[in-house]
Amino acid sequence: MEEKLEQNTTKLIKIALVGPESTGKTTLASALATHFNTTWVREYLRDFSEEKLLNENKAIEATMTKITNTLYSAFRKAIAPS
Repeated sequence: MEEKLEQNTTKLIKIALVGPESTGKTTLASALATHFNTTWVREYLRDFSEEKLLNENKAIEATMTKITNTLYSAFRKAIAPS
């Protein structure tokens, strides 16, 4: 994968605002963009992470349901009168 990465020279200044939740990073980014008459990109990592986690949880839940159903069927067969 690293072979495909390349550096492009640009005069564009990129700033990453990092910190805990609810500390004003989005407000600051918006204010800086307005002050310098430029655009800003909102943070997508949280949305991406939450969606990925939700999908993984759904997959785990589906697997657990299959396992539970299989065990329940085996149990019912084991206790059924012959």
